[in-house]
Formats: sequence, C-alpha cells, structure tokens
Amino acid sequence: MALGYRRVWLVRRRLHGRPRYVLRWLRTDGRMKQRSLLDLSAQGRNARVVAQRLRAEFEVELNAHGDPDEVVRKDAKPFGEFVEQYIKARRNEISASHLADMKHALTLFGETTQVKTVQRIHRAIVRGYIRKRLETISRRTANRDLRLLHRAFRYAIEQGHIPANPAAGIRAIKVEDPQPHVLDDDDMATLLKAGPSIEWKAYIWTLATTGIRRSEGLRLSWGDVVLGEGQPVAFRIYKTKSKKSRLVPICPQLAIMLDELNIERDVADPNAPIFHELASGRHETVTRRFAAIAEKAGVNATLQDLRRTYATNCARHGMSPYRLQKLLGHSTISVTEKYYLNIPDADILSAAVPTYAEIVTLDVTPQENPASASPARSRKRKSEKGLQRARASGGTADAPDLKSDLPKGRWGFESPLAHH
Repeated sequence: MALGYRRVWLVRRRLHGRPRYVLRWLRTDGRMKQRSLLDLSAQGRNARVVAQRLRAEFEVELNAHGDPDEVVRKDAKPFGEFVEQYIKARRNEISASHLADMKHALTLFGETTQVKTVQRIHRAIVRGYIRKRLETISRRTANRDLRLLHRAFRYAIEQGHIPANPAAGIRAIKVEDPQPHVLDDDDMATLLKAGPSIEWKAYIWTLATTGIRRSEGLRLSWGDVVLGEGQPVAFRIYKTKSKKSRLVPICPQLAIMLDELNIERDVADPNAPIFHELASGRHETVTRRFAAIAEKAGVNATLQDLRRTYATNCARHGMSPYRLQKLLGHSTISVTEKYYLNIPDADILSAAVPTYAEIVTLDVTPQENPASASPARSRKRKSEKGLQRARASGGTADAPDLKSDLPKGRWGFESPLAHH
C-alpha cells in the first residue's frame, strides 16, 4: 500500500429492518465523509459481496482521481515552493542548525510521500509518513519530525493554503525519559589526560564546567571573556539557540587553562576564536574527533554528556532550577527539570534541608519599625538577644559544626593540568 493511501471503510447498518451499507473515508482536511449505497436487499445473501466490490472500486477511483465532491483549488501551492517560502519566513526567528533540521525534515517528507501540492496533504499521509519513519529512526526523532510538520502546516494555515492542520490530532509516541549520563571524577581525569593538545583539554573542561553547548563553545572568541580584576570570571554567550545572550561563570581552574592557552598563542585580536583549531572545521568533525578521544581513553562519553554532567551536578548540589535554566539557556523549565531525575535522595536532603547549626543561628525575626513596636514585642526581642548572648558566652552547649558535612564541589579547585 502506497504511503498516504486513502482507505475506504464499509459500514453495515439496519434501516427499517433491512441491511444498508455505507462507505466512509477521510477528506483531505481530516474530516470523515460517508456515502450510502443503493438498497442491496434484492441481492439477498450476495449483498455483502456486492458492497465489498463497490467499496473496492470506489477506493481505487478515490486514490486515482480524488474525491469528486471536493473543489480543486486553482491556486494550489506546490509543496517544494511552500518549503522554500516557509524556510525563508523563519530564517530570522530560529538558529541556523534548527533551520537546517527543519528544511531536512520537510524535504524528506516531500520525497517520501510524493505529494505535489500542500492542498493534497491530509492526516492519513502524515500518519503513514510517521509510521514509515519509525522503521529507521527512534521514537524521539519521530516525535521531533511530527512537531516540525505541525509547525509548518500551521504556517500554511496562516497563509491560506489549507483550511486545517493535517498533523493535528496525531498523538506523539510515548517515550521513556532516559536518565542523564553523568561522568564521575575518574572519567573526567581520563578524558583530560587523553586530550591531544592544550586546546582540546581546555575545550573539554569548558563544556564540563560551564554547561555550554558544543556550538556555543566553538563560537567563543577572546572578546567574549568577561574579566574581573584582570582575571577571567565569565563567558558572554551571544550566538545561542534561543537568540538570547547570557552570562556563564568561569571556575578558577578554567581561568588558569585559558590563561595558559592565551600565553601559548599570544593572541591580541579579540575577535579571534578561543578554540581556533577546532572552530576551523565542521562541528560534526569535532564530535567525531571527541568520540575517538573518548574511545581511546576507554570512557563512554559524548560532548552532550559534558553538558549533562554539569547540569546534573548543579542540581545535586542544590542550585535552583530557574537559575540552572538561565545558565543552560533553556527556553522552558521543563527541559531543565529532567536533570533533577537522577539525583540520589541523600543529595536532595543535604541540599534542601538546612543543618542544625544553620537552624539555631537562623534569624527569623521580622524587621519592624522600633517606634511602632509594642512593649511586649520589645521584651520578646530583648529575651531573644539575651539568649543569643548566653549562647555566645558559653551558657548553653555550642551547636555542632555540621557545615563541613555539606556536599562540596564536584571537582577540586587546583589546576586540572597539574596531575598530567
């Protein structure tokens, strides 16, 4: 059966005690249409056989010449021209990589379904295309293609090409969210040691300690480094996926590596890329080279795993999801929340619940105007101050110092190159 083949169903009913047969099929706008056959009661036992033959003949006619009751528009839009129009309209709204994925998905849809015009697309074609794609791709990728098609057809509605969205009503395929792959200290040390150059080591450590994307790291220039008291303290990320710039802090060991890289190259141009050797090639080439480095080091890791490791470690140590969303550059908080799924209960309790030492020294007294304070509240504050002075003078047992038990950073603050 060809992709987008319009099926015709035969429905048997009883009217006034006699069997009646009805043909049903989907219109191009996704609505159900039906047509009653003539009274076949005279055929006797052969009525159903005759109805099946009429159904098959009408199905062939429907797929060969279309529905005779549907009006054929003279201003039908060729699908190839629609794709070019849609890509041109979205060029200034989304990133170049997302635009390339969208163009690839629409072009593949046109080549697979062989549709000539936008008006000939209906829900059965879209559903058949998704089923065909599931033979070679994952469910997550199929859902992404479905979302891209839904947005493209929504634009077609705005332009007046089609009356309804043919992708509407098609449910996304259920996909279980995998746990983020987090690298431990030994894996990070092994990857840094396997780096073939100081530039590769700095690039790996940049992604692991800032959480920026692969492409954002390759686009970094020396002018994007924000200095504080003469030392690098943050990156200013301009070319982001969401078209919004953001600040990403730099840890001390990364500042040391950037300083060593700058001294080695003696770069004075602020527009020069930080990772000149890596940025000169294609991004896919960098991914393959990192895969070779990880395989040689015996570590199961990708460049995206470095970003996931940073996000998961921040979540484990109590960072607010809204702050983490800003650091990662996510458009919605739901994307960020998946990094909180891989947090052990011990880390959740240590990050969310204050220790005893913090509770007993917590100042919860509301700030009031002394002139408007009542005498009873003044006496209460005096008694509280007296209790605090008694504790400070040793009148009561000192609270145990449990702050040392709080989780520390994932990695130390010494230079990661010191061990290699």
